[in-house]
Amino acid sequence: MQDALAPQSPRCVATRRVLDAPVRAAHALLAVGFLGAWLTSELKGFQPVHMAFGYTAAAALVFRLIWAGFGPRSASLSSWWRAARGWPQWWRAAREGQPRLAALSTLGLASTVVALLIGVALATGSGATMHQLGEHHAWGHALEEVHEALGNALLLVVLMHLALIGVLSVMRGRNMAWTMVTGRAPGHGPDRIQRPHVTLAALLCVAVVAGWLWAAPFERVGERLGSGPLTHSDHADGGDDNEAGDDDD
Repeated sequence: MQDALAPQSPRCVATRRVLDAPVRAAHALLAVGFLGAWLTSELKGFQPVHMAFGYTAAAALVFRLIWAGFGPRSASLSSWWRAARGWPQWWRAAREGQPRLAALSTLGLASTVVALLIGVALATGSGATMHQLGEHHAWGHALEEVHEALGNALLLVVLMHLALIGVLSVMRGRNMAWTMVTGRAPGHGPDRIQRPHVTLAALLCVAVVAGWLWAAPFERVGERLGSGPLTHSDHADGGDDNEAGDDDD
């Protein structure tokens, strides 16, 4: 009787490690870089901050691609690419009267992942090229339009990506996004990740923070807020002008 009235302990759900720390860190930096770049894209005087966020996303993307090639098998991106190529098979099944919602959600998620990787590469590449050429270059305005269009398209893809994660979470009865935070997913059996590589993930984050401190975008924004974009050359020219003024005095 006492055993029947005793409080029942919550059922433990078996989990296993499926994502290592570098994959999760790169994913977080990609998200922060894109969100920050998009939010600061239209803010006057915040061009250095916008560029710093863009370079953060670019660095995270480069690292993610390198880790996909040299890291463990679970870090490979080939499975996403193979899944995104499954649209013809799904359409054939749909025409035969066998549309599969679960397969459609998985296809959509894989397609958004591939589109995000390609889109971030194009957006950051166009932004860096535009900065190097300068706004007065013959191709400057055209690149600016392309860069803005890519940013807006990426926002739509991100929203689709999040919506599909929500759909799959409901269909599978678990929070799919939480796996990217913890690196673990429900399931029995051995871990897919033998080594979490936490040190490498920490070094990636430290490198990004060091890049921000080196660029010091917020300091330059505070100095020239409202005066338009500021480049390294502008900062150097300003310093020369100040020195010349001191000499004249």
